[in-house]
Amino acid sequence: MNQLLDNILDRPKAQKIGILVAAIVLIAALYYSFLYSPRSDQIAQLAESVEVARNEKSAKTQKAANLPRLRKDLQQLDAELKKAVADRDVASKLSALTLDPMHMSVEEFAGLLKFEYEKYESVVKLSGARVE
Repeated sequence: MNQLLDNILDRPKAQKIGILVAAIVLIAALYYSFLYSPRSDQIAQLAESVEVARNEKSAKTQKAANLPRLRKDLQQLDAELKKAVADRDVASKLSALTLDPMHMSVEEFAGLLKFEYEKYESVVKLSGARVE
């Protein structure tokens, strides 16, 4: 080993630089072939999952920006529905269609939906029904 090192050190400056460059290129090629290349698919998958996460974040940010406007619209619709259900003419027409007109707040309706979902979830599981 010392003889090889002495041989390299005795060479002219241009040859020493050439050997150094060749060693760096060799190290880079070995790095690529043994470390980077086998994991390039994994790196590509991670890059893709980062892009998907960024897109999801952007979509959720846009939805969150619309939330105050949507809440205001929901409150307006809720108030109009409450007025319509309180109207005797509308209530009688709904009753004629075998509907029970009643008003619920958004929170009450969400609770009712949750209750109904949980109730029928067990019935569907017991029946073995499947969506086709």
